Amino acid sequence: MNKLYTLIIMLLSLNTKIDYFHSSVNRKITGFQIIDYYDIYVTNKDSLNSIKYINFNDTISVFKLENYTLYKLKPVYNFQNNAKIFNSERYFLFRNFDSLGYYFSSIYDTSHGVYYPVDSFLRVNAHYGQINNFKDSLAKDSSYLYATIHYGNNILLEKYVHFDNYKGKNSFDSFYLYYDSFMRNIPYSFSNYMDNLMKMKLFKIEIIFNKMVDVETGFTIPKRRIFIELRKMDPMPDENIYNTFIRFLKQANISLFVSSFLQVQSFFKFN
Repeated sequence: MNKLYTLIIMLLSLNTKIDYFHSSVNRKITGFQIIDYYDIYVTNKDSLNSIKYINFNDTISVFKLENYTLYKLKPVYNFQNNAKIFNSERYFLFRNFDSLGYYFSSIYDTSHGVYYPVDSFLRVNAHYGQINNFKDSLAKDSSYLYATIHYGNNILLEKYVHFDNYKGKNSFDSFYLYYDSFMRNIPYSFSNYMDNLMKMKLFKIEIIFNKMVDVETGFTIPKRRIFIELRKMDPMPDENIYNTFIRFLKQANISLFVSSFLQVQSFFKFN
């Protein structure tokens, strides 16, 4: 009798949970963003208008709902006019702490998703863990001066500045590493090694190329910079994001109903 009573309570709870899961009225998506910015230039020796500058500014958005994470990756570009192709962003869905996730080629992808290992996919497509021990390499390079700057109680900037002006055109002049102790709970890392070493979250990497003359073409190349940055997002009641999240969960045959049913099964197996 006690077991039957417990089953009724669990099923009532299960029904409530399912209704809550599919209701977006009081639901808010949480997450963060990964910002990409870089200046590039193209030279043409045979043209008077010889230098073409391109500024790329892309955002990877990461959304969290229940125990699942959805990555909205960078769009595809038309390099003839440097325009982003509308709705060309790819998506990657996984349950937190799982080793495999589901890849969707675009918002229009109606498949069940393609299995990919989470760590390797994010490393290639979202800068995950790409920096690693780069700091150690800089520290051993005597051609860079080193300084640290503190901003308030939570921000630390490490600056590596090249003191030799004679460098190749692809050599950077300055390398900045930004850390924030208030961002340590974000479930993402440019470098687990450096996060653990500094006891802070590495949230921005910035590379500066100073103004210089290209010795091959004789043209002056202006100051350029590249950075990747981790930014917090405030919780948001975004219906479009929520619907996209739910649709990909359904396509991957993921449901909290299944998860809860397994809990019921487990209860009767071990009781």
